[in-house]
Amino acid sequence: MFEKRNLTYFFTILESIETIWIYTNDIESADEFYKANDQLNFNTTQALLLVIGEESRKIVINLKNEFPDIPWHLIAGLRNRIAHDYRSIDPNISFDVVKNY
Repeated sequence: MFEKRNLTYFFTILESIETIWIYTNDIESADEFYKANDQLNFNTTQALLLVIGEESRKIVINLKNEFPDIPWHLIAGLRNRIAHDYRSIDPNISFDVVKNY
């Protein structure tokens, strides 16, 4: 019913989430997140959020409709913001996203 390549997209998303967790698990504030390892954690997390957004856009609409509680449009929107307006990324918002969503 659904294309097998969707599995690849989901696995990539899950791998990205796990890596973000590794980079942010012990961090307790947005300021610490931004400064950790000379911004390595922050920059890597932004790249992985971009990957998550990009992969989520490739998932077929029928499968997305099976999970209406997932805010697919917001995930893609975050990807667009990171990709096209990188300098204005607020570490507080990114920290909130990775810790709470």
